[in-house]
Order: sequence, then structure tokens, then C-alpha cells
Amino acid sequence: MEFFNTIELDSNKLKANLKNLKQIQNKKICAMVKANAYGHGLREVVLILKNLVDCFGVANSVEALLVREYTKRAEVLLCGVFLKEKLEELILNEITLTIFNKTQILQIVRAVKKLNKTHKNFLRARVEIKLNTGMNRLGIKNLTYFAQMLQLLNKYSDQIKFCGIYSHFYAADESQHECIKQYTEFLKYLEVLNNFNGLTEVKNCINIQNQNFDIHIENTAGFINKADFFNVCNMARIGIGLYGYNPCLNAEFKNQNKQKEENFKTCEFEHLKFFNEKYLENHENFAINSSKTHEKLKLLPILTLKSRIVSINSVACGEHIGYGTKTIANRKTKVGVLPIGYYDGILRSFCGVDVSVNNQKCKILNVCMDMTLIDLTDTNAKVDDEVVILGDFQNNAEVFANSSNTIPYEILTNLKHTRTNIIIK
Repeated sequence: MEFFNTIELDSNKLKANLKNLKQIQNKKICAMVKANAYGHGLREVVLILKNLVDCFGVANSVEALLVREYTKRAEVLLCGVFLKEKLEELILNEITLTIFNKTQILQIVRAVKKLNKTHKNFLRARVEIKLNTGMNRLGIKNLTYFAQMLQLLNKYSDQIKFCGIYSHFYAADESQHECIKQYTEFLKYLEVLNNFNGLTEVKNCINIQNQNFDIHIENTAGFINKADFFNVCNMARIGIGLYGYNPCLNAEFKNQNKQKEENFKTCEFEHLKFFNEKYLENHENFAINSSKTHEKLKLLPILTLKSRIVSINSVACGEHIGYGTKTIANRKTKVGVLPIGYYDGILRSFCGVDVSVNNQKCKILNVCMDMTLIDLTDTNAKVDDEVVILGDFQNNAEVFANSSNTIPYEILTNLKHTRTNIIIK
């Protein structure tokens, strides 16, 4: 051990979460490992999952190349913007690049032509098109421009392999109505693609059996809620669910299931002939989604954050504890000091949340940059005893998120690994 603080990753829970999620829908899984695998450790998570998932999703060029170091075979999808300075290296490492404008296509073509002058093996860059269906972050937001992108990809098919098309739900854990609006937009682009003359490699690509061309819009929430209503996608990007958190425990979305079919009837699908046919085919099974999916789905947090007591102070009633003037002992208090603080991801807003010492609850009293002070008054705790800060259902990321008026994603991705032991169980 090099540090007092330890992150334990339970590989069996991670595999079990993946298995349980796969039982919801039979699709390819792109495991999202951006932001250091949601704070769990990029290297560790990739090594556990590399033979169990179809793809890894990352946010930037550095992450993409790191994943390629850890697995030579798995597909790696760079969901963010590629760094021009890393473009040739990304192409050589067969990273699938996200594109959403014609300039990016031309940049890739130039890079491939340059590489093919110096490499014996014929190279083609792998790309997927990102669509902006309403989140207004990245992606194409114009059908005419999309068609022009397809024409350009067809023109440069010797340099570029078109591997997929995708978008992203922005409220799949909150609003079915918003999902339907986005999904409707998504279908419009898929029909344009389906009717495009060219790109023979992806002809009739809107087919769940076509595993060589990826179509995806579902994140964890969308996947659990089965928001691919017509089942046109063959892959889903799963992030927070893998790490043991269900973002769909939301009554609003579940209670909207009875309205799903009626909502779709009000959408203007007249011009979407292909999907009208699929609607009729799947009419009987349309409202698949139900609260039973949420009740049966078992996801377990895979990360446990532990520290150790390095000092204990006896504080008299009325004395201050830590920085500021707000934390004052209201009785004689036994204060434990942990060598972990907000630099490591333990936020000051965690004050008042319980941690566990020898299976006893102890409140966080104050948080400093490198240290956290906890109340040990009603315990027999001693120096060097282990403290579970983040772990089971009594003090998981949901609990800490609620104390900070935020979401578990932010709690987990804030965890730093620079002075923490990493253990895989």
C-alpha cells in the first residue's frame, strides 16, 4: 500500500451489472469509459470488460489511445471531437472517429492519403456521424447538410469507412415526450440514409441484423426504458448502469407508458414510409416499457472508497472543528481525522453525510483540502481503523449526490486517483 486511501473495484459486480443489463435488450454494447471510466479507473475497467463488450466509448483523443493500449481488438468510438494533432495516430490505431461537418471529412481524407504514402498496408479511417436531434451539443442538425455529408463520404469511400450513425437522448430518465421528439428526428435521418443512392457498404443498413454498421441513440436510461421504440438500433452506449446506478428510477417516465402509443400517433410520420411499416409490424408490442423492468433490474455499485483514521482529537463543547465558524461542537466530541479531502473528491457539501467506521455510522463534520473530520463520539474507533466513505447502498454516490443537490455522475467523476490505491477484487 502506498496511500492511506483505497478505491476497491468489484469486478464480479461489474460483470453482473453488464449481464443484467443485457437481459433487457439484445444489442451490441458500447461501454462508456470516458472521464476515467466515470471515476472508476479507465485501465482497470477496460481490462475487466475488454472481452465482454463490443465497443468502448470515450470523450477525447487521449482516452481513445489509452484504451487502445489496453485492448488491441475492441472497437473504440471517440464520441467527442478528435484532436487534429492526433489524427494520424488515431487512424493508425483504428479509432472510430465521430464526425458532424464536411471540414472534418476533408481533414481525415488528407491524413489518410498522407499515411498511405508511407505505409504498405492500405488504410481507411473509420467514422460515425453524430446527429443533433435536440440536445444542441454536437452533431448535424440539418437533413440537407446530412445528405451532402453522405455524398462526400461516398466520394471518399477509398479513404473513409462509414461505420455508423448515432445521436444522444438528453432526458431519457425524465421525459418520454422529449424522447419521442428526439427519436422522431432520428428516424428522419435514418430514412434519408436508407434511401441514399451510394455507400453500398451500408445499403439497407437500418436492420438490427446488420452488425457491421452501428446505429445507436440509447444511453443507459434510454436502454432501460427501451426508448428505441421501433427497434431500429443495433447498439447502445451504456455508462452509469455498468457502474451500478440506475438513472431510471423516475416515476414520471414510467407512468407515461400508457400514453406512448397515443403520443406517437400525433407525430407526423406520413413522410416516413419505412417507419410507418415498422410501426404496423410492431403495433402489438409497441408499449414494451413498464415499471417491471425497473423493479427486476438489479444493479450494484462496484466502487468502494476507503480511508483510515490517522488521528483522533478530543474537542470540548463550544470549540470549533475545522475551517470556518459554523462547525462547533455541541458536546464533548471525539473527532477522527481522515487523510482525504476535497482535492480527492470529498466535497465540502458532504458535511452531515454518514460514513461507516466498524459498521457504525459517523457523520462528516468538516472537509479540508487534504483532510476530512468525522464524529467518532459514540464509537470505540481508534487510530488506523478503516473508514468506508463511499460504497454500499447506505452511503453510495446517490446519497452523496442528494446531499450536494447534484447527480451521482458528478460525485463519481470527481474522485481523483493520484494518491489512492486501486484494488480490483
